[in-house]
Amino acid sequence: MDISSNSLNASTSPKQKPISLTCYICGREFGTKSLKIHLKTCKQKWEWEENKKLPKEKRPIPEAPADLEEVFSNFFFIFKG
Repeated sequence: MDISSNSLNASTSPKQKPISLTCYICGREFGTKSLKIHLKTCKQKWEWEENKKLPKEKRPIPEAPADLEEVFSNFFFIFKG
């Protein structure tokens, strides 16, 4: 019996992990669409948690990467375009 390599690879290849982005605030991974939604609540949670600390222990919220909006627009362009 002759089995072509294409049919063998198609049935045994592992599924690819969906593309994800890492939140620059908490470090968790999110899908390309949900990260933008998550960032709003993550910022609020960061501020709430920091406000419970003594003034000398408080940390500023991490800065967003300079190209964050570009990353979002490129992902949406690629997947919608």
